[in-house]
Parts: sequence; structure tokens; C-alpha cells
Amino acid sequence: MNYIICHYNEIGLKGKNRRFFEEKLIENIKKNISKNFFKKIKRISGRIIMELNDLTKIQKEEIRGGLEKVFGLAYFCFAQESKQELGEIEEQAKKLLKKEKFNSFRVSVQRSNKNFPLTSVETEKQIGAFVLEEFRKRVDLTNPEITLFIEIVENYVFLYTEKIQGLGGLPVGTAGRAICLLSDGIDSPVAAWQMMKRGLEIVFIHFYAYSENEKKAFEKVKNIVKILNFYQFQSKLYLVPFKAIQQEIFKKKENKYCCLVCKRIMFNMAEEIAKQEKSFTLITGDSLGQVASQTIENMNVIEKATNLLVLRPLISFDKQEIIKIAKKINTYDLSIIPTRFYCQDCLPKHPITRANSGVVEKVEKEIQINEVKKEILKQIIIEKFKLSA
Repeated sequence: MNYIICHYNEIGLKGKNRRFFEEKLIENIKKNISKNFFKKIKRISGRIIMELNDLTKIQKEEIRGGLEKVFGLAYFCFAQESKQELGEIEEQAKKLLKKEKFNSFRVSVQRSNKNFPLTSVETEKQIGAFVLEEFRKRVDLTNPEITLFIEIVENYVFLYTEKIQGLGGLPVGTAGRAICLLSDGIDSPVAAWQMMKRGLEIVFIHFYAYSENEKKAFEKVKNIVKILNFYQFQSKLYLVPFKAIQQEIFKKKENKYCCLVCKRIMFNMAEEIAKQEKSFTLITGDSLGQVASQTIENMNVIEKATNLLVLRPLISFDKQEIIKIAKKINTYDLSIIPTRFYCQDCLPKHPITRANSGVVEKVEKEIQINEVKKEILKQIIIEKFKLSA
């Protein structure tokens, strides 16, 4: 196998902007695959091809694992090249199928080069007849044990037997940059991953107020970002101390509003960081009705604290759907490690579920936090993550 053929779906609909998306996809592939593994990578008709060096089985598995984390790919395949001559295609098909065990087969041909003398159907019949005679196996067009795929495109012919599923979506970085409020729980890492899939580059903000085991809690959050970084290749994490603000909030008697005020201040402070990052978008892990702060009324009150566009990719997801994705992307086991926060001892027994915006804003104004916020912004720690391919 001397080539990898990368196919996309959504990018193909981008019209005059398609080249931009293709080039970003190539850039992201290069970030996730060692340059020692391939000779060259380029765009051809409706696909991206990568010519490989001689690789071990372990190195091919490493490439496969890398490409499975690149958004924008519908599927990819390890392929053998052939000359555009029928006899040569038959010879390469023979070499390829000799390595496989099968009792039934079919041939599937894509022919975009109309200068090739046979149509797709004619080529399928010709190669199918050759395989039948050579291997004496059964033809099965509906449920074959193996499919021989042949692509005839530009000056190339590629043969392969396996399509490896990609993540789909759009290449990270094609939709701009967004800020994500990252807790150490299950939901927000999934929300970040979902928006990466739509082409956003994510900058993470973690507000912390740990009551004990602070170092261990930091490592948990950093490890979550390290996992998410496999999908966008370089990441930035802002660690924002929040305990002083929570202490001011919990001095107020209107305890049932404390969670809403906390979130409003987080949104407001996130906007300051968003300006630095040249972003006007904020992502949260909210799921409608999951907790008191995530009712329609309360989300509306919280959102008024910022001028940022707020995206909630999990808004219609139930907990089991979120957990399923968290397990798929390997953040779940980290997210369920228990962490104790300062505010857990101060949370209201009966939080407000349908807050009035005017009342919450009044409570917020009575809390003296402007000077505290200024000090906190000076204490922010920035961690950077890179993926070395």
C-alpha cells in the first residue's frame, strides 16, 4: 500500500471556497501525521492523496489513529497505485487480493477520468471476470465478504479493500475561533469537541475554586485539554482563580441567586479573554433543563451578561447521549474523577429556576467585585498545548 486516499463530503459543497477548506484539511493532516511517514500530499479531483514512504505495520496504525482524529474526513483508505492500463490494474488487483481471505466479492469502480476507455460498469465487469477466474470465488453484489474498490482519477488508478470511517464535519480552523467554558465535568469537553467538528478552533477557560487537592484537580483539567488537543493540534487553556469572587457572592442573603450571579460573572470575564483572543463566540456545555441554571429563563438571564455570541451545542442532548460521546472521545474517565469545590458547601437548597433579569442584575450590583475582578485578571495562568507529529 503506497498511498492514502482521503475523501470528504461537506467540503465538496463549498463551491468557490472549496480550495480554502481543502488546504486547511491538508494543513491539519500534516499536523497530525509525522512528516517522516510520507513523501508528498496534494489535492486532486475531489480528494486528497498522500504518497507514503515504506512503513511498518505499527507506523501505518499510527497514521490511521492520527487520521481518525482529523475533522473534515468522510473516510480514508490505504491504497495501491496502478497504471491506467487494464492489464496492470488486473495485476495489482491480484497482488492485493492474494493478501486477503474471502469467499465472496464484488468490484466497485469510480471513474472520473473520462479518457479511460471503459466506463465504470464495463471496468467492474472486466475486473470482476478476472478475479472470478483467478480466485474461483463467488460474486455477491449485495453482501460480499470483500469489496475491491477501484478509483480512476486524473492520471492515477487506486485499488483498496477497506474504507476507514472519518469524523466528518469541517477542518478545525475554518470557522474561526471560540472561547469555551471548560469545567472538569462530563458536558463541557463534549461541547468543545462538537464545535471543533464544525470547524471552530477552541480556546479553553477554566474557572477554579478548589477546596483541597488543588494540584491534582489542575492536572485533571490539563489532561482533559490534552485529549481534546488531539483533535485541534494546538490549544490554549486559561486558568482563572474564582474563589475570591465566590466568597463575595455567598456573603449575600439572596443565596438562591448565587449560581446565576456566578455564571454571569464568568461570562463577563470570558468576554475580556475573548477580546484578547480576537473571538466573539462563547461555548458552554448547557443542556436544557439538566440543572437549575439551565432552564430557558435562567440561561436568558445569564446570557445577558455578555455581548458574545453564546453557542450551546448540547442544548437538546440528554445525559446518556453526552456520556456516549464523552466515552468515544476518551474524556469520560477523567471527567468522573471527583473534585471538591469551595462552593459545594454554600450552594442553595432551593435555587431559583425562573429568574427575573432585573432582580439578578440588582443582586449582582450589590456585590463589590470590580476590584476583585481586576486582581483575578492579573493572576490568570495560561497553559499551551502542542501536538508534535
